[in-house]
Amino acid sequence: MSPQGDYLAGNFGIVREQKAKALMTEALKTWKATGAAIRPVPGNDLAVYGGDEPQPGAVKLQLAYRDLPRGTVERPSTADVQNPYNLGWFDLSAEEAKAFLADSSKPTLIPKRLFEKLARSKLKDAVRGQMSGWSATALQGGSLSTQRISKNAKESTFRLTGSVDLQEDDRHYQAQLHGKVVYDHRSKTILTFDLVASGQRTGKGGANGRETDNGPAPMGIAFTLFPTPSASQ
Repeated sequence: MSPQGDYLAGNFGIVREQKAKALMTEALKTWKATGAAIRPVPGNDLAVYGGDEPQPGAVKLQLAYRDLPRGTVERPSTADVQNPYNLGWFDLSAEEAKAFLADSSKPTLIPKRLFEKLARSKLKDAVRGQMSGWSATALQGGSLSTQRISKNAKESTFRLTGSVDLQEDDRHYQAQLHGKVVYDHRSKTILTFDLVASGQRTGKGGANGRETDNGPAPMGIAFTLFPTPSASQ
């Protein structure tokens, strides 16, 4: 696409260097034909993330989907993609973010609605391709708790623990959840948000590339704070 939104060239699912090079060459040739001037790319730090712009108090999390080691079991793959992984994002509103900061040293459940939102929309098999969220009846069990494990004048640290059991047709993901949140009292911001789901998945979806790898097999999903320009400067 051009900076003005004009379509220049396209190719679905490129994974080979020569095809990618040919696509960029074709697009550049088409763009030059419009009479557009070549200008340098701005050197300022850009925020690279999906979803809405972060609002005050809100938290934007980056997701990484990846298969986990299988020991001596051969992991199916193709000549084009070795050890694939995928990325995504998850937005917490300011109110949702506060739910992870329960002021108690005992495990406190985050709201059921928030857990269902996280589980049904993000705890899915998207390692190799696209996967829609789970239906309302797919969540068979699980929960996520937060507990304060340390507190001083500067910050508080919280431990996240839980589990999830999702099943729909021939798809299934059963995992344990573990994580940590660090909150800064002075700036009133979350400095660290790490959460990992690790467990067994089975089945395949319409476009997630599991035709030869139905499982059961281990899969992990990691949540962490999105890097932002302000955080990297």
